[in-house]
Amino acid sequence: MKFFHPDLLREILMSTQVGICVVLMVFNIINTSLTRRKKFSILSMTIFGMVLAISDCFANIGGMPRFVVMICKFFTYLMPLMVVLAFNQYLKEFLKREQIKSVDWIVFTGFASLIISQFTGWYYKFTETGYERGTAYIVS
Repeated sequence: MKFFHPDLLREILMSTQVGICVVLMVFNIINTSLTRRKKFSILSMTIFGMVLAISDCFANIGGMPRFVVMICKFFTYLMPLMVVLAFNQYLKEFLKREQIKSVDWIVFTGFASLIISQFTGWYYKFTETGYERGTAYIVS
């Protein structure tokens, strides 16, 4: 006898992640000990993490229209890059250095390859059966 739908646990976990992100956003906004740039970086990481959780949840719900799944999958691949970029900005402010440019180049290379993947199916593609991982999925 099943007590709950198999996807219910995933939806509960995603809802919990979104709730934690909202609480972190509120704490970050009311915090007075950080500089504006540090607060912006932390707030950006939190928002990007929340968008990642929401888009991943929408992408895995059955019966969603194809264009919604396509947009959600794009955000699922984009948001980790945005979190890394925001964390790098925080590190630059924390360490008072601008020499951490290699991470910026890696992230921008990831942006470029994600955009190229939209046309080539390198990371993922949509076929008649639905979402399929591409040959370079491991690189993403």
